[in-house]
Amino acid sequence: PLLAMGGKKLLYNVSEDPSIQTGTTEDALQNAPGVEVDVEGNITLRGVSSIEIWINDKPSKLTEENLKTYLQTLPANAIARIETITNPSAKYATEAEAVINIVTSTHIKSNQFISFGVNGSNQPFVSPWVSYMWKKEKLSINLFASGRFSDRDNTTDTWALQRQDGDSIGTYETTWADTTAQTDKNRNVSGNVFMNINYEIDSTSEISFDAGGFYNFNGTKMLRSQRQTYYFPDSIPEYSELITDTTRSKTDANNIFGHFGIDYTKKFDEMGHNLRIGFNSRISHNASEQWYNRLYDTYTDLNEQRYLLTDQNSYGFSLDVRYNRPYSENGELSYGLRADHQQTDNRYDRYNDSLGVVLDSLRAYHFK
Repeated sequence: PLLAMGGKKLLYNVSEDPSIQTGTTEDALQNAPGVEVDVEGNITLRGVSSIEIWINDKPSKLTEENLKTYLQTLPANAIARIETITNPSAKYATEAEAVINIVTSTHIKSNQFISFGVNGSNQPFVSPWVSYMWKKEKLSINLFASGRFSDRDNTTDTWALQRQDGDSIGTYETTWADTTAQTDKNRNVSGNVFMNINYEIDSTSEISFDAGGFYNFNGTKMLRSQRQTYYFPDSIPEYSELITDTTRSKTDANNIFGHFGIDYTKKFDEMGHNLRIGFNSRISHNASEQWYNRLYDTYTDLNEQRYLLTDQNSYGFSLDVRYNRPYSENGELSYGLRADHQQTDNRYDRYNDSLGVVLDSLRAYHFK
């Protein structure tokens, strides 16, 4: 049959569907019940986006871009069936809410492909990326790298006029005029890399390594010139007061994140009896500097000059051990142990020139 139930799986026998044989795996997924693939290649199953894609009863271990390329290039006539599993049991050893298993009709001994692209606009911004996958027998390697650069300017000019009516008709007390010109500049540079190596030790066990990093710099500058004029026509003598000020601010922020992990899975049978051991480490650095000053031409006692520095460095590692053992067809027991360590150092310095030097040491702390 074209569709069938196999235990808790819904099976779509692609090989029995003549309408899809000239298409791709992505086309076949669109025909699978409950599966939706949007124009960007993102997959959902009955509205659930937390999905793990398996190939021939094993996790694909592909990056997002590699997976999209794989599904768009593998012909549908190389697929025997597509299995969809919602609420996967411990047998699948996954934290995803659903699993889609693609079973091919032929054994693929080796495979490799590279995909790359670039997105951009006249704002301007440009975002290149490259993805590479290599697989042969028991070993697979996935690499992914991307970057982004944007540089945007925004200019705003505003004018406002306000009048306050007097007690008698036709009179007014104060007229206030405000003219403001503001320019905002924003520059952003970011990039990330990811690597995954998966090795099948034997038919029942495998080991996986993954590492990656992310960097982001965001810089903003603001320049605002404001001119305020107050008219007092009912005063004796009549006079007006002009107040002008210039405001400048600048913020530079840097974010760095890195991670490394290793996972080992041992399957004792195909019913969900397995052992998983995972070690993960992470390190991050987040820092920002903010400058702000507002200078008046007339009321210099209102001048403001401030500086703020925040700096946070953290690292941590965790060890997870999970043992799953079914005790019946409809029940299973899961035993887990987790050890986690995290350390964070924070620095917070504030400087206010209008009040004198102020070092806000109360906000600087060390946490373990």
